[in-house]
Amino acid sequence: MWKEIGRWKVKNPDGNSEVYTLHRSDNGNFKIQNDFGNIQIELEEDSAWEFIRDAKRLIGQYSDKDEVVFDTDDYDMYD
Repeated sequence: MWKEIGRWKVKNPDGNSEVYTLHRSDNGNFKIQNDFGNIQIELEEDSAWEFIRDAKRLIGQYSDKDEVVFDTDDYDMYD
């Protein structure tokens, strides 16, 4: 059984946005899914950590912006 543990509004290059949700299963796996349900990525825990670590590194390497660090008290994941 999957349990939603977080959700974020994500803007695409066209300026439109959709909501991505992060779920965790009873057996410890993770799933990222968009609100339309046509994108769904399932990862076991170790793979999820590797994916996030490597994606963060590559986005930082190719981004035109400096890394943004969010203070959990100020960050609204729905904004």
